[in-house]
Amino acid sequence: MKIEDWVKWMRERPDRKARQRRLFSALDLAMPDWEEFVVRPQFKMWANRRNPFTRKTRLDILRSLSLDNYDGLNTARLLKVGRREINALQNIGTSESIRDGSVEHGIIIDKRYEIMQPLGEGGCGAVAMVFSHEVEEFFAMKMIRSEYLADAGSRTRFLREANLWVEIGNHENIVHAELVDKIGDELVILMELIDPDVRGRVSLQDHISQEVNFSTKQITEWAIGICRGMAHAHLNGMHAHRDLKPDNILITTAGAAKVTDFGISSLHQNPLVRIDKVSNIAGEGCVVAETANHVILGTLPYMPPEQFVNAHGCDERSDIYSFGVVLYQLISQGRWPYGNIQSLVRGIHPDDLARHFFLLHSERKPNEQSHKLYALAEACLHKKPGARPASFQVLERMLHEAIGQVVVTEELKSKTDYFDPWETGRKAASLLRLERYEEALALFDEILEKFPIGLQWEFEKALTLSRMGRNDESFALYTKILERNPTELRVLINKGLLCQASGDLDEAERLYSTALKHHPNDSSALINMGNLAYKQGRYEQARMYYGKAVELDPKEATGWYNMALACKADAMVDLSNNCFTQFLECSDPLDPRREYALKTLNECAE
Repeated sequence: MKIEDWVKWMRERPDRKARQRRLFSALDLAMPDWEEFVVRPQFKMWANRRNPFTRKTRLDILRSLSLDNYDGLNTARLLKVGRREINALQNIGTSESIRDGSVEHGIIIDKRYEIMQPLGEGGCGAVAMVFSHEVEEFFAMKMIRSEYLADAGSRTRFLREANLWVEIGNHENIVHAELVDKIGDELVILMELIDPDVRGRVSLQDHISQEVNFSTKQITEWAIGICRGMAHAHLNGMHAHRDLKPDNILITTAGAAKVTDFGISSLHQNPLVRIDKVSNIAGEGCVVAETANHVILGTLPYMPPEQFVNAHGCDERSDIYSFGVVLYQLISQGRWPYGNIQSLVRGIHPDDLARHFFLLHSERKPNEQSHKLYALAEACLHKKPGARPASFQVLERMLHEAIGQVVVTEELKSKTDYFDPWETGRKAASLLRLERYEEALALFDEILEKFPIGLQWEFEKALTLSRMGRNDESFALYTKILERNPTELRVLINKGLLCQASGDLDEAERLYSTALKHHPNDSSALINMGNLAYKQGRYEQARMYYGKAVELDPKEATGWYNMALACKADAMVDLSNNCFTQFLECSDPLDPRREYALKTLNECAE
C-alpha cells in the first residue's frame, strides 16, 4: 500500500465494522487534527522513511496499527511522533537521529525497542517513550542514566524499584509497570504511557503550573485517587514512597490521578545534612543516617522531618506528610505551606539547603487557608508521625467526611479476583528477568494449566527451567514447541544451545542450520553458528558467520568480539585488533569483555 492509498482510506473513514468505528473514535479523541497532519507535504517523506535495522517504514507501522490492529490510540501516538520529528528536523536541518538530553531517539535498542522521545530524567533515572516492534505498542521505558551505570548504589536501588513494581501490580491509580525487561545485562522497566491532554499537561505539577484555581470537587477526586493508589502500594510491598510530589502524580486524559516513580528518580547529590543533636522530631531522639555516597533520598520541599534524619525509617505516615504538602498546594493556588520557597532559600549556600529545609519542616506551622480541606492538610503536616492520619485508607475517609460525602472507601485487595493470562504472563516474565525463578515458574505453570497451548509462555517456561539448571525438562519443552512450530527461531537457537552445552554438536548444528534456512538474516543464528565452528577449530568458517552478522548489524558487539577472537586464533593480528576496536565502540561500558579487549590492544601497542 502506498502512502497516498493509506491516507485516502483513512480520510474516507469506513465505518461498516465496529472495530473501524472504534479506530476513528479513539484517533479523533487522541489527535483531533490528524487529518490535517497526514496531508502535509512533509508527511509523505516522513512516512516513507525506513529504519535501517528493522527495515520497516513509518508507513509499515501505521498500516499495521490502523488496518490490522484497529488501534486508534497508538496510531495517534505515532502520528504525534511524526509531527514532532518533522518540526524538529525543520528546526535543526537533519534527517538523522535526534539527541535531547541523555536519551537519543530515532534509534533501536536490543533490536526491539525504538526510542521515539525522551520524557524526562531525574537523579539516576531516565524515561523515554519507546515503541515495541514485537508487540506494536508504545511504552514509557525507565532505565538507569548512562553516567550512573557504574554506580553500585544506583543499580541496587533500580533493582529494588523493579522488584517493587512487580509486587505492586495493577491498580487504576498507579502507573502500571507492564514488564521488567533486560537489555543486555541492564534492567529496564516498561510502563504504561500516559498521554498529555490537549494543553500538553501530563503531571499534576503541569496542572498546578497552568491552573491554580481548582474546584473542591476536582481536588477531592484527585486526592481520593492518590490515596487509593498509595494504599494499594503500601498493601502490596511498599514500605514508603519517599518522593510523593506533583511531578510523580500523573493525570490521564480522562482525569484520573496515577502515582508513579517508586525508586531512584530523586537522588540529590548534596552532602548529607549534619545534625549533631536531634530530638522531639518523631517523639524520640534520632540519629543521622550516614550513607556511602552522602545522598538524601527525596525532594526537599516535600520531605517530612523524619526523612532528613533517617530515610530508611520512613513509613506510610511519612508519605502522608508529603501528601499533605501536595494537598496544601491544591487548595492554596500552588503555594508551599511554609512560605515562598524562592524567598526562603535566597542566599542559602547549596550545601546548607538540606539543613535549612529540615528546620523549615520541623519548626514552622503551615500558613492557614480558608478552605474546607485545610484542616485535613494541616493534620497530614503534623511534625510527629504518630499524630498524622494513620493510613491512606483513613485519609480517604477523612476526605469524604470533610466535604460531606457518604464514605465509600475502596476495598483493598492484594490480588485480583479474576485471572488475566496476559497480565500474569508479563509478571512471570518480569520475575524471570529479576532472577526470581521459582516464582516465575509457578506463574507460567498456572497459565499453562488454564491455557495449555501458548507459545510465548511455553518458551518463557523452558527458558526459566534452563536458568534453574533443569535442562532435561527445558529440552523436552523446546522439543514439544518445535513439533507444532518447526521454524520458531528462538526455540531453535535455545534448543541448539542446550545441545551444544551437552556436547551434541551435530544436533546443535542441525538446529542452527534450520534457523538460518528460515531466518537467513538473523544475527543471533549467525553468531551461534559461528560459535559452533569456532569451538571445533574451524576459524575461517567462524569468521564468515561473524562477518555476516556484523554486516547486517554494524553495532553487533558480540559479532565483533567473536570475530576478533577468530582472527586472533589464526594469528591475524591487525584484523583482530580492528575487530576489538569496533567492539569497544559499540559495546556496553560495563561489558566484562571490554577488559580483555583493552588488554589485548594495549599489549599490541607496546
